[in-house]
Amino acid sequence: MALPPFWQRIRASFSPFRSARHVNDQPTEKEQTVPKMGTFSGVFIPTTLNVLSILMFLRFGFILGQVGVIAMIGILVISYVIDLLTVLSISAISTNGTVRGGGAYYMISRSLGPEFGGSIGIVFYIGQVLNTGLNVVGFVEPILSNFGNEYGITSRFLPEGRWFEFLYATALLLLCTGACLLGSTAFTKVGYVLFVVLGLSTLSVPLSTLFVKEHYVTEFDTLYSGLSLATLKNNTLPMFTAGAAGSEISGRENFQDIFGIFFPATAGIFAGASMSGDLKTPGKSIPKGTLYGLLMTFSFYAIVIVSMAASIPRQLLYTDIQVLQTVNLSKYVIILGEMSTALFSSIVGILGAAKVLQAIARDDILPQLGFFKYGTKKAHEPIFAIIVTYLLCQITLFFPINTIASLVTQAFLITFIVTNIACFLLKIGSAPNFRPSFHFFNSVTALAGSLAGIATMFFVDGIYATIIIAIMVGLFIIIHYVTPPKSWGDVSQSLIYHQVRKYLLRLRQDHVKFWRPQILLFVNDPRESWNLIHFCNSLKKGALYILGHVVVVDNFQDSLVEMNKIQSMWLKLRDISKVKAFVQMAAVPDIVWGARNVVLQAGLGGMKPNIAILGSFNLERHRQNFSENNQVTHPGNETAKPLLHNSFTHKSNLESLPTDSVTVDHNMSVTQYVNVIEDLLAMQINVAIARGFDRLQLPYSWIPASSREKKYVDLWPIQMAAQISEPNGDGGVLSTNFDTYTLILQLGAILRTVPAWKKFYQTRVVVFVEYKEDVEEERGRVQTLLDNLRIEAELCVYCLSDGTVATYETIIHGADDVTGKVAEILGGEQWWSELQEVRSVIENAGLVERGKPISISLLNGDGTTESRSMASPGSTAIGNNAATTKSDLPELKRFLRKRRQTLTQAQKIGMSFTMQTSHVVDTDVEYATNSFEDDDDDEDYVQDQSDPNEAGYSTEDTGVGSGSSVSKEVLSPVNTSQSKSSSSTLFQSSSKDDQTGSVIDVERNANTRVPATNTAYSHSASTPLKPKIARNFSLANSITSATRSRRAMPNFSSQTMPHSEVLDVEDEDHKTIRFASHSQSATAINMPVLTSGHNNPLVSSLTGNSHLNRTLSNFTEPYRDERYLSFNDLPARAQHLILNDLMTSISDDTAVMLATLPAPMANTYQSEEDSIAYLEELELWCRDLPPVLLVHSKSVTVTMAL
Repeated sequence: MALPPFWQRIRASFSPFRSARHVNDQPTEKEQTVPKMGTFSGVFIPTTLNVLSILMFLRFGFILGQVGVIAMIGILVISYVIDLLTVLSISAISTNGTVRGGGAYYMISRSLGPEFGGSIGIVFYIGQVLNTGLNVVGFVEPILSNFGNEYGITSRFLPEGRWFEFLYATALLLLCTGACLLGSTAFTKVGYVLFVVLGLSTLSVPLSTLFVKEHYVTEFDTLYSGLSLATLKNNTLPMFTAGAAGSEISGRENFQDIFGIFFPATAGIFAGASMSGDLKTPGKSIPKGTLYGLLMTFSFYAIVIVSMAASIPRQLLYTDIQVLQTVNLSKYVIILGEMSTALFSSIVGILGAAKVLQAIARDDILPQLGFFKYGTKKAHEPIFAIIVTYLLCQITLFFPINTIASLVTQAFLITFIVTNIACFLLKIGSAPNFRPSFHFFNSVTALAGSLAGIATMFFVDGIYATIIIAIMVGLFIIIHYVTPPKSWGDVSQSLIYHQVRKYLLRLRQDHVKFWRPQILLFVNDPRESWNLIHFCNSLKKGALYILGHVVVVDNFQDSLVEMNKIQSMWLKLRDISKVKAFVQMAAVPDIVWGARNVVLQAGLGGMKPNIAILGSFNLERHRQNFSENNQVTHPGNETAKPLLHNSFTHKSNLESLPTDSVTVDHNMSVTQYVNVIEDLLAMQINVAIARGFDRLQLPYSWIPASSREKKYVDLWPIQMAAQISEPNGDGGVLSTNFDTYTLILQLGAILRTVPAWKKFYQTRVVVFVEYKEDVEEERGRVQTLLDNLRIEAELCVYCLSDGTVATYETIIHGADDVTGKVAEILGGEQWWSELQEVRSVIENAGLVERGKPISISLLNGDGTTESRSMASPGSTAIGNNAATTKSDLPELKRFLRKRRQTLTQAQKIGMSFTMQTSHVVDTDVEYATNSFEDDDDDEDYVQDQSDPNEAGYSTEDTGVGSGSSVSKEVLSPVNTSQSKSSSSTLFQSSSKDDQTGSVIDVERNANTRVPATNTAYSHSASTPLKPKIARNFSLANSITSATRSRRAMPNFSSQTMPHSEVLDVEDEDHKTIRFASHSQSATAINMPVLTSGHNNPLVSSLTGNSHLNRTLSNFTEPYRDERYLSFNDLPARAQHLILNDLMTSISDDTAVMLATLPAPMANTYQSEEDSIAYLEELELWCRDLPPVLLVHSKSVTVTMAL
């Protein structure tokens, strides 16, 4: 069976597999032969026919009877003022460039972006669908009034009833849809005829006023007066009634309802713009045709309103809905006018709406609408869009005409508002390329149009206005998340640029209360750093986040093209990873200079990075001795790539990354890596090193709870501090790492504010002390600090000496190395071998029981000849199980002195004790104004003449820096770390409290005075004190005060945290909280300070076994005596081993750790051996731990200020 001719034509002209040409594509030669419309046929006629709505014939009599001629003219003027202001904005936008298909949608989307354009385009599409329904429903009213079988005026042959009305409206709608399927050419030809008919019908109204005489209207039992001044006066003022002809509400009418019914009669100004794709020159035709059409329709409306007011009595206006037909010279002229405007407005509405829908589908605003972008082969007529528009119009036929009119008013007004906003923003954005050829507008007209539209929307119907705005906002949000990125360029970019420039100039990071972590993450291989990238994105707290990447090139110009490609790949990576970050790249011959350039160039104005995060150096790859050209390229990697995810809320696997095709360079040397760290510290940037983040379990919500192994985020704010006594023992100075301590807590608190992290992980603050009696004191102090900083976290305090840390027991107490870790790590350390040998000698001499702490004085060899009864009768001799005799004791002393000489070599390979909280006293140090005394046994030690600026980077940890109140002559342990002195350097006590929180003047206490010693002092008040090593150098000094070599790092402290002190007034650095100057624990103050020599209390106590046994059997007193070997005395390598043992034992269910980063010594990078040693210490510490972020702070990040 053959198809009907009509469908054969449709089939021949349409291919469902052919997509409509994209709006930005240039027309082909064949498409250019399709005839285009000019100003008159394409804009003026559609605008005129669409504005001269059927409402003029159906509702002007009703509106005039309710509000009167003055109010109706006022409504007309207000409506046309809004229309005129909007037309000015349309004209400005349309003459600033090429306007393609889509009309209002196209202009708004290219001005305000896809979100605004798409949401307004859909709302405008709905408005046009409703307007089409309005005209179709309006067409049925005069048909039944004239030809209904019950009340027909002209003839009575059409059945009446609700479903018959629906049937007639459907028939008209099908007729209009068929006309739209024929294309724009047929629409143009029909438009000429309908324009003439409608024009004659409109002009017949004032002509009838002049020529129709007074007569009696029998159908309504009312007199028609004709042209009459009395009638005009009677129709001047409002007179609202209930139940008038045309009313659809039960109560009295009001201005809001009347305005809502009237406005659609003037709202068809987008009819010409909707046909922009079919115009020869849209930029010229749209403003010209729309303005002329607006002028003509305003004139027609004004004449009709005045003519009706001057000739039709009010009673007739109340009762006759077809009053214009009743009093006209020929009722058939009015009927033809009603049919022409209804028919044409319906055609324009369907075709214009379909073209808008097609344009939205072409731009892929909503992927679900992609089906509607297909069109005919010849002219891309939107067949599918026309069909769906017809179906939607069919639904509107069920609504009353007044309700439809109110909805049309809201839809058109919101379109007018956004169009004016677009023009306003383009104007104030001052973009150089916004130069419309239409000049009769400015920002005031556009803003006035927007405000007038908003006021009118809520004046007409606040509920409908709210619903329409809610729909638009919902569409805006949906489009924002589902629409692919567009390259149109919208006005928001211009406005953002203007505002960002303005506020960046005003942005000041000058107060700690507004501190945010502005992160610069150095990334070499995005695939390896994927988890770290997302972790830092959670850590940024809405602040600046930059992905830094360095590309090593030999020739910049030759590599420029490749650099641009890499830059593009990184931007795509940023987009698909869904992290809110900028990309900063550098192309340099040297990777160190590249890192410097990235840091110096990153950010703008007040938005500069304050935390630089690096991945850990791969020592394993370094040990494998890769060749210089050894590079890894992902496409050539035969190992399976792990699946990556870019969302916490839903599972989204990424099998490939844009940067996978980029060759990854792994040639960074160990010295270059350490050099970068030192450079960052020198630039006063907080530094963090991330290790093990490839194993990080991110808080993906789609992972079932049963599969989650981790549940904690652990914060380890480990202390790095030193307390040094003054020569007279009356006081001292304490240097703390308060800033690093609190930054770790701050970052943990920030991570807890991220919903995903807060939901799946608990935050723990983990600290440790060495002695059991300090546990509760430490708990109270840390909890007070957490309360002051308003940080919610579980607090855990661990004790090193409780017997659970095997490595601690082995190193400090000499217990068996059950795990083998100590032998593995420290087996090659000379100091450890010497310490074991000395411990064996002392234990064999019966001076210390095995498993008990060793007195430092015993390590010194002091007091061993004070008494013949130093060892019990049952003690064994050194090496021979014989009883210790008087003659054996000098041999022991000579052995220890030999050990202290040989241990000086151990200082050169990494023993560093410059950062310790044990109460260092000066009994082993002499002060002099000149050089050191010569001593054959100590010839390796010379006077300290090191520059404080070269000693280390941490002004916070040393207490010396721009924010410190200690004079530069006062040297901290870090200041003297590069000297070759073997003893702890003393501080000159500060005369005033430090206000930075990094250096604290310890209160003088009579109980802490040191017994008189044979130490000499020679200095004047005006001469800076210079440290001098005493001649009585000992083995203990080798362990507790070893010189800091290039390979050494600051070691940690196990002492209790000082009390936190809240200041009443901010200091000059805006600090409101710090460690209090009077907060030394009892272990630091209320204990005897041991000295060497004959007056040493411990030496005196060794005269009897009973006293010695009482001392060693009490686990409190020996531990409280800092002159016993403790955690604080150990080199960094041993400390890291103990910490690793402790942290590993409690981290089985930990997702990520944040801990303190020890900074390298200055110029460590100059030695590959020292650089490797530094990184090996970090590797040792972090071995077998969960992902850990080591942090070193250079600034204050917390405050108590409001």
